[in-house]
Amino acid sequence: MKNFKPLFSSQSTGWLTPIDLFEEIRDVFNIELDPCADFENPLPVKTHIMPPSNGLLEEWNFNTFINPPYDTIELWVTKTIEQSEKYKNKAYVMLLPSRTDRPWFRKVLSKAVAVCFIHKRLRFSNAKNNAPFPSLIAVFQNDGAGYITDEQLKMLEKHGYVI
Repeated sequence: MKNFKPLFSSQSTGWLTPIDLFEEIRDVFNIELDPCADFENPLPVKTHIMPPSNGLLEEWNFNTFINPPYDTIELWVTKTIEQSEKYKNKAYVMLLPSRTDRPWFRKVLSKAVAVCFIHKRLRFSNAKNNAPFPSLIAVFQNDGAGYITDEQLKMLEKHGYVI
């Protein structure tokens, strides 16, 4: 019998961003910062916040991509919302597991200008197989308009259903 326990536990909390998906997000949202950078998978952006620094303690006055450690998602969602409300005309794009039963998910739904429920299981850069869970992309921004551009919407719709 196979051991599936690590797939459904907190044993693995760092799921490294699929680079092809990230590049699409970077290009349409002009991503400049990764506050959750990992030495194993540094994303091609202008600025990284890597250990020993803590992205939760820094300011994100950039268009930012956040794929947080999954054991601290609520902290990262809260920080993302705070930063998106503080800095005008910046995009904050989160890659998260689609866990609709979690309290942080309700925060995402109430504050995001767009949420894309990805239609297939992602293969993260540090995984041999597709993820055992569905994922979503959430976009936060405080530009006064309350919506994303047509180009951004088209890219998200390519990957799933957008609300």
